[in-house]
Amino acid sequence: MSKTYNLFINHSLWYDDKYQRLIHLINKEDISYKNYSFPKADPTHNANNDKELYAASIVIILASVYATYIKWINKEIKIAKRFDKTIIVVEY
Repeated sequence: MSKTYNLFINHSLWYDDKYQRLIHLINKEDISYKNYSFPKADPTHNANNDKELYAASIVIILASVYATYIKWINKEIKIAKRFDKTIIVVEY
């Protein structure tokens, strides 16, 4: 029985292709996970980050969107650190 990972993957509407490629990669590797990322209809700036990040065990930051969304990503990083979550930065 494989472990299920609770993931929070930051993303934005403008960079959805990068988010979808990462999801495809995770699925391709047959990794069992629960996705706590925000849905497209409810972006980060409208959401309660604490709740989603608390439930996740791993926070994945898409480095390619960092410069554009530094304010929101820094907020997510601070919350992840407060809850002692593993943070993984992905560049592709």
